Amino acid sequence: MITTKFDITQHHWCVSGYKMGFNHPVTEVMTPTFHDKDADQTMFRIVVKNNMTRNMADHLLGSFEEAFDFLDSVDFSALGKSSCLAENDGTALSWN
Repeated sequence: MITTKFDITQHHWCVSGYKMGFNHPVTEVMTPTFHDKDADQTMFRIVVKNNMTRNMADHLLGSFEEAFDFLDSVDFSALGKSSCLAENDGTALSWN
């Protein structure tokens, strides 16, 4: 998911990625946000403003399709441990 987030920025879109869990403020236990999803699963958050046009929405969907096509064409298994890894919070990229 985070790799897709990075690829979407190449199309000039800012899409946030989050884990579906949160650190409970009292118990400090990682707690799922949704009862039917794993807390470690990730999701995108897209904010749609009232000035978004149909053409902009089509461009966003096309950008996702291009990102998925690109990522499907990459053989990540060859990268091994020197690959691009998501940091613990699941939102930033680091290069080893």
